[in-house]
Amino acid sequence: MTKRKPVLAHLALSLCLLAWAGISVADDQKMFKPTPVMKLPPKSPVLPKQAISAADTSSRMFDAWKSAEAVLKAAHTELLAKSNQCQAAEFTRADQTAAGCQATDTVSKCNGKLYGHCVGPAKDRWHQAHRVFSDASISLSKAVILYQDRYQFMSPSY
Repeated sequence: MTKRKPVLAHLALSLCLLAWAGISVADDQKMFKPTPVMKLPPKSPVLPKQAISAADTSSRMFDAWKSAEAVLKAAHTELLAKSNQCQAAEFTRADQTAAGCQATDTVSKCNGKLYGHCVGPAKDRWHQAHRVFSDASISLSKAVILYQDRYQFMSPSY
């Protein structure tokens, strides 16, 4: 023979504790009734041609930005390698003349000219890649803002 749990005793004890706390069964049911936090938004409407073209523009601008980022990273890597190479290089009198060192220049000033002359082409490529990357970033930002503005008119307000 199995022992039965005193279910009625537990129920009676629970009701007594609720009554002692001043909570009625009706209040208890209200407490545990799920209340919706917010109403779900309706389905998004089909995007008109303006929003689709803005999305296409954003996508194209992102692709341009991504390729500009890759070129900038490559130029940055090249500039770092060239910088390390130029710092370790030993320059000749011909290199000093090509860099524009004068007989009146200090060693520090001539070293700066030699380093600038050595790194110059890689630095120019990095600056050009940075300009293209900056332009692509600005274009992407404008395209995203345009897309958000056009899509905002169609999306329901929450």
